[in-house]
Amino acid sequence: MLIGTVEAIGTSTVFNPFTSKLDYVWNGLISGNTNMSGYNITEVDMIRGNADNIRIGDAGTDTHSLTADDDLFVSGKLEVDGVSYFDGIVNFFSTIGTALNLGGNDLQNVTNIDGYNEIINMEDNTTFSGDKDIHYGLLDVNNDFNAQAEIQQGDTSGLLLFNRTINGTHIIFDSPQGLPFVFKENVTAENVHLPAYLFTHTNNTIAIASAGTWYNITFDVHSDAENSRVTHTYNDNTNDTFTIVDTGIYRIDYGISFVDSAANPKDHVAVRLIKDGVEIEGSVFEKDTTKQNAVGTLNDDILASLTAGEEVKIQFTSNATTVSLYTEGTYGTHPTTAQISFLKVAN
Repeated sequence: MLIGTVEAIGTSTVFNPFTSKLDYVWNGLISGNTNMSGYNITEVDMIRGNADNIRIGDAGTDTHSLTADDDLFVSGKLEVDGVSYFDGIVNFFSTIGTALNLGGNDLQNVTNIDGYNEIINMEDNTTFSGDKDIHYGLLDVNNDFNAQAEIQQGDTSGLLLFNRTINGTHIIFDSPQGLPFVFKENVTAENVHLPAYLFTHTNNTIAIASAGTWYNITFDVHSDAENSRVTHTYNDNTNDTFTIVDTGIYRIDYGISFVDSAANPKDHVAVRLIKDGVEIEGSVFEKDTTKQNAVGTLNDDILASLTAGEEVKIQFTSNATTVSLYTEGTYGTHPTTAQISFLKVAN
């Protein structure tokens, strides 16, 4: 048995008759190209490699450039029964699972987990920056959360990752702690509900020049503030057309105000919506005229399935050329002969 302060270079064999094992027992330094096989090593102050890593086991070679004499390579399994401290980044190149009891105990005070596979059954107080999925468990984010892949919720009790608000064409995400979000994919109408709406009106007087002919109603009032993702140009010859930007289900409200100048009118007035020149089912409504120059109205609303790029128009007709869109305009500052609004209610 060796006792004392020594530096071991090369190999040595010391037999311990009490344990029947080969022992190194000292308070010194082990360095150089020392291969130690079958020994018990105790009371060593420092083990240092010789311009290369310190290696335990011979089952393979390291794959992460462990070339310094302070690097440690373990080719087999590693069991730590006490507390472990990691002062730098911990890189995992395989799955972290319940075999490490991370599902039942907290993983605390970690600055970063840079994972390349699944992180499963994690508890709280952990910051994640992984490339793949995070499954199950409670996630309490107290730092930046970079979502580069799918986030799957398991037990959602107490889980609040973010709040969502909508502002025009933007969807705003924020966490209850005021933390930032980084989304790697585009937010589109296909994977989230984007609001779409429009409202406009007109006070144009439009006459029926040919009985039984459907006439497009033009809207020349500027209403950009009430318009999002349904396009309409108010100041050119397309101002009777409304173009859908996002496919979805829309509620359309529409109505007209009209008069009949015939002395004893018994005529019919109708209003409808068309989509790419075809009548939208359920949109046609009629009303009779019963008194000369008495203002009448027709109003309705429908739900319609509309596809991006389709063009919608509102039309009216009558069996008499004495009928026209009209309003007395007695009250208010914006008299109206026709109005229409769009509101997207579902994708």
